[in-house]
Amino acid sequence: LTEVPPALGCLTCLTRLDLDANLICAWPSDPAFPITALSSTLTLLSLSENRLDTIPPQIKHLTLLQHLALDANLLSQVPAWLPAALPSLNTLTLSRNALLANSLPASTLLFLTSITE
Repeated sequence: LTEVPPALGCLTCLTRLDLDANLICAWPSDPAFPITALSSTLTLLSLSENRLDTIPPQIKHLTLLQHLALDANLLSQVPAWLPAALPSLNTLTLSRNALLANSLPASTLLFLTSITE
């Protein structure tokens, strides 16, 4: 896969979404992608081993997300909006990225119960 299939947004009971080991470089920016349908159920999103160079801002609508895996991508920083946008997040995995020094906002560290290298 090179993009998140828009049809996934129609799976209104989906709680876990594993899209590891693909070629995804962006989340759908199409306004027709119904991310709000996922926001009421999705608790785990794994996008490890893809080609993301930024954390997609659309993820901030997934307010029930508890686990976000972004290992082995091309990330260089973690956006400052992440902690406030994802209040239920307790596990964030970012290993094997090109994170710059001080790219993890201090506010992120306050709410996570698990951080993996």
